[in-house]
Amino acid sequence: MWCRLKRRLEAREGSTLPEVLTALVLMGVLLLGILGITVAAGRGAQKISENAAAQREFRHLVLYLQKQIRQSRVVGISSRGLCLEDMESRRLGYLNYYTYDAGAKMIYRHKVTEDGKNQGTRAQLAAAEMFSMDLDETGKTITLVIKMEGCDVVERKLWLWTQTKALPW
Repeated sequence: MWCRLKRRLEAREGSTLPEVLTALVLMGVLLLGILGITVAAGRGAQKISENAAAQREFRHLVLYLQKQIRQSRVVGISSRGLCLEDMESRRLGYLNYYTYDAGAKMIYRHKVTEDGKNQGTRAQLAAAEMFSMDLDETGKTITLVIKMEGCDVVERKLWLWTQTKALPW
């Protein structure tokens, strides 16, 4: 039987239309499968890249706030936010006043004087889904809680070496 099929195939000069169409369909299915896998891998790589960027921004924010809290000689507490000594302009007597706008999901840093007068600078510090800085009843520990998109909730307890004071504003 194999010999008859071999003689028959050798006698033919070309392929029939159904054979060509079948070969083209199979190649098309194969190429579409490869394209689908490539697109899915590209989307996965993009999501991983976005999550890595969010994690870096999140880590930077947590470390920045920890450094500000630990190095500040003035820690002021009000009902709307937390004031820390401005490290960049310490000699000028400015404070950084941190607030959280839940509607905009944004942490803001305002530059204020010790009497609460705004110096006109309001900077977006970071986008966050949740943010709080709470002082314990002894006034010695600040609990920092932050949640950013694509990141887990982080809670840090920081020991204060300075005296805290209630802000009248």
